[in-house]
Amino acid sequence: MSTPPLDIEKLSIHENNSPTNLSFIENSDHNGIVGAKPVIIDNKLSISKYGDNINVFLAPLTNHHYKYNIRNKYINYINNDTSIIENKNDNFSIHKPTLQESIDFSSIDTSNCKIIGLLSSWIDLGTKDALINKISFNIISNEILIAHYNHITNVVISPPKNVNNISNYCEILIKLLKFIKQNNLNITISISLPIITTDDLDYLSTWELWLKIKTLCNNDPNLNISLALLQSYSSANLDFLNKWVFEPVGSLLLSSSIFLPNKFKQPVLNKLNQLIVKKFQSQTGNDFKILLHGLEKYPDNEVTYIEYMNYITQKISKQSKQDTSNNNNNNNNNCFTESKNKEILYSELHYHIEQAFQTTLKTLLKLNKDAIHILVVKPDFDGSIIKTILKNILEMNKNNKDTNIIITVMEDNFINFNKITYLNKNKWGNILNLVDSLEEICQAYDT
Repeated sequence: MSTPPLDIEKLSIHENNSPTNLSFIENSDHNGIVGAKPVIIDNKLSISKYGDNINVFLAPLTNHHYKYNIRNKYINYINNDTSIIENKNDNFSIHKPTLQESIDFSSIDTSNCKIIGLLSSWIDLGTKDALINKISFNIISNEILIAHYNHITNVVISPPKNVNNISNYCEILIKLLKFIKQNNLNITISISLPIITTDDLDYLSTWELWLKIKTLCNNDPNLNISLALLQSYSSANLDFLNKWVFEPVGSLLLSSSIFLPNKFKQPVLNKLNQLIVKKFQSQTGNDFKILLHGLEKYPDNEVTYIEYMNYITQKISKQSKQDTSNNNNNNNNNCFTESKNKEILYSELHYHIEQAFQTTLKTLLKLNKDAIHILVVKPDFDGSIIKTILKNILEMNKNNKDTNIIITVMEDNFINFNKITYLNKNKWGNILNLVDSLEEICQAYDT
């Protein structure tokens, strides 16, 4: 069975047109980076229509020439090489992309712009064919190197085309993640997946698929997700989002096909998708991306989509800031009240501790014990409890010099053991026997 279609307008190399890509318009006034998809002309990103606000681009790393050359080489190989029959493919190699086969990023100022790479989706990841798997890995590893050379730190990869081959898909993914680590590359891989509600849980569920992938990849930190929104869902219950906001979701993919015309015939999102955008934008940070694609179908209306999403994200941001401000004011008032209450409670607690300690110490001293062990194990953040213990010991043990009082202070306690030792030696006449570990007490008992 195949995974649900992503409808991402085939974010890769098309048969009869140039490669496509996503780019993002960043606005410092809101938490989301709204993205658009310009075309590629003459092997370069065509971004002039977006003005000066664009500073992040998601783009393919190789073009259709690379695809055709690899395909032709593969076809000639399997038609002419008898080693295929013997299942030998070691002599089949994939060349690194030439300048004519790669996207030209030289016009992009990488000091002011960030590029997100798109790995080729025309390859078949994770088949049962060893040669196809070898070709696929070599292609994307070459593209990973191109990303590295262009200071790209994030790339997007397509999901498995057949979930029955999920293990084979993950084998290539694991190999790719290992390749990144072995070459000390600062690159994160994002898997594009369609978001599915809880009512859609089945073998094709995005959630189940993601759990399998991240488990097989041992929760690799260089792996995250780009979720694609749908036009409609089988459930209006947003509870299914609660699990996703705790996963490494780096972006939402919004196809132009999920927008609906309002009464003014302008593109808008339905209420559910607006809530999904709000949920993710509010739960994540300033790097969260909301990526529009498929806008090349509406060249005269492309800016309208972008302005609408900018409006949505700015509205969410203002609401989030207002909520944060209100919460901070409430928290400040609550903290002041709680602080006063805690101060009173702590004072009362300290008094009861001192009274209990005095009663216990008096009882022990009357028994004429050779030694009394006092173990301080709880954190004493201001040192007041230990000071109380010392004060009472000094006052109550003046006339009972034959009883050794041993205080054990655990290493993670606030009071420094060396400081207590210094005070005992220089100010308290060595009235206390101090040890800094339970092991010393045990050794004393053993002897």
